[in-house]
Amino acid sequence: MKVFANDQIVGNTGPKGYLCWDVKPGEYTLKTVAENIDFFKIYAKAGKTYFIQQKTKSGIFFSRSSLEILEEKEGRALLLKLKPPQLKYTE
Repeated sequence: MKVFANDQIVGNTGPKGYLCWDVKPGEYTLKTVAENIDFFKIYAKAGKTYFIQQKTKSGIFFSRSSLEILEEKEGRALLLKLKPPQLKYTE
């Protein structure tokens, strides 16, 4: 599923996968697009790491997706169970 930050695509997520990227301090609108669209705003602070979980569930035709911010301890524990991101290039 596609993930956007301020309407620019950050990447795609898949089963047990994750994305990571650096941003400058400021306001960001994070959005996921599936059968539905879910988004929220985050105010990034310098030197802070944010953990946002993308959850999926069955929809009518495709999967539905939602975003949820996690506490740092919960986010770090979840990362241990996931696959590191891989660079993929597609046109």
